[in-house]
This record gives sequence, structure tokens and C-alpha cells, in this order.
Amino acid sequence: MKKFIQLLLILIVIILVGAGAWITANLKDIKAFLPMASAAYAKFMCSSLFVEGKTEEQAHNWSKLALPVQRCDIDYEKKTVTAKGLGKTSTARYVSKRFGCTLE
Repeated sequence: MKKFIQLLLILIVIILVGAGAWITANLKDIKAFLPMASAAYAKFMCSSLFVEGKTEEQAHNWSKLALPVQRCDIDYEKKTVTAKGLGKTSTARYVSKRFGCTLE
């Protein structure tokens, strides 16, 4: 039993070192991914609300399928959606019927 625990601990250390090495090697790509959650959510919400005419609940249900966010603020007067996720904030604005919503 003692050997099993030692082998298990060695395996855990190997996995942690491997994960750390992978994260270090891919840190640039991981950092580039962070704004994606809030940007995708803001764009989907904006398009759902102001282009497709969905209700806020329908738009939220559709948008959260992409990536979850911590906060979402909708400004109906300015036709903007601001979302915060993974520590990043993004805003999408309705431009026109022809162009829909764009990220700012």
C-alpha cells in the first residue's frame, strides 16, 4: 500500500509539472483567448436583441451557450451591450439594419 501511495504521488507530480510546462509554452495563446468570452457574449447579445428582436431572456439564453460571463449591461438607448468575462470587458454596438452589431 505504501508503494502505491508513493507511485500515486509521483504520478501527480509528473502531471502537475507537465501541466505547468504546457501552460508556460502556450501562455501567449491563453492570454489571447481571455477577451473572447466577453466579446462573443456581447456580440451575440447585441445581435439577438437589436437585429433579431429577441427578448432579453431569449437573447441571454442564446448568448450563454457560447461562453459564460460574470456581468452583462444593456443600454437600450445607445443600443449597446457590455459584457465582462474572464476579467475582460467588451462592448458591442448596433450600427444599422444592414451592418448589424460590431465590437468596439
